[in-house]
Amino acid sequence: MTSCKNICIVANMGTLGDFKPAFLAAAFLAFEGSCVVVIAQPKHEEFVVQKMDTAMGFVHREEEHLQLDGVYHQHTFILPKGGPPDVRSGEEWLRIAYHFKKLTYASMKGGSLVLYFPTVPRGMNEDEYQNVSEVGKAAVKKATFGVFLSSWQGAFSALKSQENFPNIFVTNCYDREPNMAMFDEAMGLSNSLKLRVGHLGLVDVDLSDKWHANSNLLAPCELFGKDVTSVKKQGVIVEPNNVFPAQSLSDDVANFLEAKPSVVVVLSSVSVQWIQAIQNLLPGSDDYHVLFVNNTSTEPLKAGHFCFPGPLAALEAAFASASLVVHGGSVGVSEQVVRSGTPSICLSSMSEQEFNGERLEALQLAKHFKLADVLRDGAGLVSTIESFFEGKASFYNSVVLRDAKEELTHESFGALPSFCECLRTLGKFE
Repeated sequence: MTSCKNICIVANMGTLGDFKPAFLAAAFLAFEGSCVVVIAQPKHEEFVVQKMDTAMGFVHREEEHLQLDGVYHQHTFILPKGGPPDVRSGEEWLRIAYHFKKLTYASMKGGSLVLYFPTVPRGMNEDEYQNVSEVGKAAVKKATFGVFLSSWQGAFSALKSQENFPNIFVTNCYDREPNMAMFDEAMGLSNSLKLRVGHLGLVDVDLSDKWHANSNLLAPCELFGKDVTSVKKQGVIVEPNNVFPAQSLSDDVANFLEAKPSVVVVLSSVSVQWIQAIQNLLPGSDDYHVLFVNNTSTEPLKAGHFCFPGPLAALEAAFASASLVVHGGSVGVSEQVVRSGTPSICLSSMSEQEFNGERLEALQLAKHFKLADVLRDGAGLVSTIESFFEGKASFYNSVVLRDAKEELTHESFGALPSFCECLRTLGKFE
């Protein structure tokens, strides 16, 4: 198998769900013998270290701390009031010293995974420049977003000043095509391929330099009045088991889920702030258990409730053990829960999740509620869950779910190798 050694994946925007496919592709390439660089937001370092601590085929890790000078323009972000957003850039070049943590993982096949996390200056995480204060609305960029663009322009110039730094760039921006082009230009990025993880990429005009990591089955057929059925969807990128072995549930979680029929409640990163409100809505029960993921509740727990304080690494195992899943409707988790063969309820908190929820419901794979509606009146959610455990649920079709599980299993099996082959073709080979 050919290897590549001058690919840099720039994954400096978005949530963990946006970052994870790019990271998995880089780790898989390194595992197979390629040398790949990833540039990431500081907030994702903990996830990377945790995953690489469980990875197979990597022999050691090295950590370095670098100081490099970078240059940038002062960018001003113009909020989208009565028109599209805009970025206005100053002409003067400004210089600043950056500090980076560099992690290098060497693989047994001669490859390497190199990750750069900027540590100085502060403010290199995108969510510091966004507001997610109102349920039902997407994250809104603040007027200070120009600072984020300037900071990363300087960071990229600093990293690219190193000798033998990769010169082929792949990005993973989630935003609409015009915004993505505007942000890339402001940050000084010229990329050869764009990994499109969310559904907003399906309305792209130029598809020649895009790789859409969407499920052909679960992706919506229409977005903003545009038919997107003809856009090639390559499948959702999932963890390769030969690199990252399936994680087991801790004994306390496994025992809780196995003791009685159970529900796993896991909301997306943009809606997890409302998980306590969902816990308050759901009654206690002696007939079934409810596991709330990423919830550090200090309130006395109701009968049958259990809170897991943080992300659950073995989410796939939890879905397989559960009778029902309540989730936020992100692209990745929607695919994961259907691939587990477990019926679900989707609580969407923004438009993209709403598209996913509507599609799942139309396919008879899940029940969809808007989270904002549930927070105003949770009776429908409660009655749906109770009807499910009473054997009266009619919101899903078990035969359709079984067939969808089989289709997604096949689709996901090929997605990661296909994307990595695309990266190998893009790079220069030995």
